[in-house]
Amino acid sequence: MIGLIKTGRIDSRLADYDFINARNFRMKELGQALFTDERALYIPENIREQLSEEEITLIYHTLQDNLTKHPVGATTLAIMHTQNGTIDKVIDQQKRREDRWNEQSSSYIFTEKVLSFGLHTSNFDDDRPEILEGAETFEGWTAQDYMLATRIGAELKEKQLEYFIDIFEHPDKYIESDGRTLRDVICGKTRDIRTNELSTKESPVDDEGMGL
Repeated sequence: MIGLIKTGRIDSRLADYDFINARNFRMKELGQALFTDERALYIPENIREQLSEEEITLIYHTLQDNLTKHPVGATTLAIMHTQNGTIDKVIDQQKRREDRWNEQSSSYIFTEKVLSFGLHTSNFDDDRPEILEGAETFEGWTAQDYMLATRIGAELKEKQLEYFIDIFEHPDKYIESDGRTLRDVICGKTRDIRTNELSTKESPVDDEGMGL
């Protein structure tokens, strides 16, 4: 994500966040998530009528991708909101969520700073049922905007795959502070603090198993 910030595709203030994600669930209460599927993805009815079922499924799978620290779905939304000039509103929404969670549990401490995009049609705050999280995330979007998001997501996934392949083909380009390569880390190699030797035990994931 740092590269996208340096090129201006993502607002520089997002570098302050440890994680960004696009949530395909609603927080009923702190720690109680109600998961949704593509039928609950927020797309206004008049825009749904302009999209095929295949396109709606593609939009959902693009935006709900949340398997990494800076996932494709959330990164796509960060790019879209930066381009649309609405990132200030997103940051304000996150602040409101954190205030709500802090009210629910005074003992809960946020140890990491997270920026979260809501995707669904459910309301975030039971005290204000008229506020739909997805409606805030996608406010003003057209059918073309939703499809643009899928193209940005596809581009990010391609770059992500190229980066991952490069880690395995050129491990010496990616050295961690303890001397391990990033490939070592991914494969589960550890360094013995007594001997300073790398363990020979690797995870079952290898080049052949990954199809590389």
